[in-house]
Amino acid sequence: MKIRKIEIYGYGKWVNQTFDDVQDLQIFHGKNEAGKSTLSSFINSILFGFPSARKKDQNLYVPKQAQAYGGRLFLEDTRFGDVIVERVKDRNKGQALVTLPDGVQQTTKNLGRFLLGMDRETFESLYTFKIDSLLSLKKTQKDDLNHYL
Repeated sequence: MKIRKIEIYGYGKWVNQTFDDVQDLQIFHGKNEAGKSTLSSFINSILFGFPSARKKDQNLYVPKQAQAYGGRLFLEDTRFGDVIVERVKDRNKGQALVTLPDGVQQTTKNLGRFLLGMDRETFESLYTFKIDSLLSLKKTQKDDLNHYL
C-alpha cells in the first residue's frame, strides 16, 4: 500500500490542505510546530480512527477553523487496487468510507484489518518512526516484518 495523495478538510493546524507530491518514501521534517506530528496523526486517524477524548494525555487535533474534522487518503496498491479512504468525525458512526476502484463505497470500522491486515500499534511501529516505535520494533517477529513490508 502506498499513499498517493492526502486531503485534509480539518485536522489540527491543517485546514483545506492537500499533499499530492507524496513519493515512495516520505520523511516529514521541519522546525518545531511545523505540523509534522499532526500530519502523522492525521494519517493514523484516517486509517484507524480519531483519537479518543477519554485519554486525557492525547492530542485530539480538533481544528479550530475548519467546517469538517477529517479528510481523505488516496491509496495505491492495496489488496483491492487503488482506493480512497475518507473519515470525518461524526459521520458514519466513526467508520471509514472506502471507495473501491469500481466506485462501490463501503464503510468499515477497522480499516487497518480491512486494507492492511494490521492494527494501529503495528502500523505505528513500522511506519511512523518515533523513538518509542523504533524500540518496540525489536519485539516484532521477522516473518511479521517481511509480511507487512
